[in-house]
Amino acid sequence: MARRRGWLFGRVLLGGASVLISLMTLVPAALAQSTTTAGPPPVQATVSKRIFPRAGFEPRPGGRVIFEVAFTLASPRNGVILEDTLSNAGQWPDTKILIPNESPPFPKSPVLFGPNIFNVLQEQVPFERPVNVPNRIVHQFRLGNLAAGQYLLYYTVEFSDKLGCSTQVSNGVNLRVTGMPEHLATARTTFPLRCV
Repeated sequence: MARRRGWLFGRVLLGGASVLISLMTLVPAALAQSTTTAGPPPVQATVSKRIFPRAGFEPRPGGRVIFEVAFTLASPRNGVILEDTLSNAGQWPDTKILIPNESPPFPKSPVLFGPNIFNVLQEQVPFERPVNVPNRIVHQFRLGNLAAGQYLLYYTVEFSDKLGCSTQVSNGVNLRVTGMPEHLATARTTFPLRCV
């Protein structure tokens, strides 16, 4: 009986030791794994841009287009600014963002939809023109404090009729936050103006 108890005690002791050894080898491995497998940082925001010729207008000198800027915020942001830069498109007031008098039920441009893209969040979004030099115009749309979600901003641009028939316009948008020097997201596109 004493021998049997000794055998049983030995088995428990060995079993406990093997479990302890297993834990001692697994814990450092798990810790090492948790500190070395950090992935890329989560995307804070995305932005993209599309251009639509208005009915009866092609992209041409003196023509109008509708810009659609789609962006997503992964978390709430305060002081959101969308910056639009038009290069090789003349100078204000010849090239300008139009503030059309839309009849109901159409929202008045520039118009912001979101954070559910079917919800009109703001009509006639305020904007500034901090840069207006030959062939470079910068508009800044002050979007304010926004929740996480998807947004669409629409606005209409009328191009100068003094531009040439083979003008290549470059357009960029930067999404940023007041007080932060770096951009959350950027998008670039180019398109020609053609005389019809």
